[in-house]
Amino acid sequence: MKYKKIHIVGGSGAGKTTLAEAYSKRSGIPYTEIDDIFWSDVGGRSKRSLDERTDLLESTLDSEQWIIEGVFYKWLAPSFERAEKIIVLNTPKWARFYRIVKRALGQLISRPKSYRTIIANHLELIVFNHSYERIHYEPTLTMLEEFSDKVVIYKSNEEALRELNM
Repeated sequence: MKYKKIHIVGGSGAGKTTLAEAYSKRSGIPYTEIDDIFWSDVGGRSKRSLDERTDLLESTLDSEQWIIEGVFYKWLAPSFERAEKIIVLNTPKWARFYRIVKRALGQLISRPKSYRTIIANHLELIVFNHSYERIHYEPTLTMLEEFSDKVVIYKSNEEALRELNM
């Protein structure tokens, strides 16, 4: 595998986890979801403190190989600095919407007793998705300008995997 430290960013439903899983499976490099670092499920879903997030992120970054995927967060600069490649998934809005709805339906079928939480969480993702380009995409690209030599933007996972020689 050409790259051993990869950070994947993109909106909800962009395909970040799918791409990270595919690259991980083919390369043997472990992947980490930023959601697992950002959120604590202890006592319900709540944000971890910045210190906790920083410690968890540093633990991942200290590894020789990693794939990190998640939506844009300003506190991820250390990951961007150490990444060999930063992949920005600029998947079309309609595709992200479709994936969010599909994921929600799958969760409703597998966990029908938690339907209120599933619906509430996915409605938030739909709202986030609708405003992603306007509010989050451009600031993400601006933050990544200093790393432009290692940033690549793809419109699909297939394109990313093809370009990464997979």
